[in-house]
Amino acid sequence: GGFGLYLETGQNDRYILFRDDGSSSNSYESGTDTVLATIVLPDGITINSLTANPLSIVFKPPKAAIYLNGAQALNNATVILYSKKVADKQAAVSLNRITGRILAELQNRP
Repeated sequence: GGFGLYLETGQNDRYILFRDDGSSSNSYESGTDTVLATIVLPDGITINSLTANPLSIVFKPPKAAIYLNGAQALNNATVILYSKKVADKQAAVSLNRITGRILAELQNRP
């Protein structure tokens, strides 16, 4: 087991915090894993794009292994957030699976 986040652009105003209970998939499995909370983003903030859609990020103790969509093949995951209040900028939240570093930055929209 471990704990994780599940995001998808089809539900772009929220994400799920979950406990990875089930199989050894190391990713979110609806109906198998325990949903700890569904976090609704503040009004006007949406998930615009993901490295992979959907995106499941699992942190697995005790060695702090990080799995992106059930594997360790991807080394980085990025979530792009838009705000209705800031039309020319986007927020990019990136996770480096190897170092565990999380970087959040404001960028110009393409």
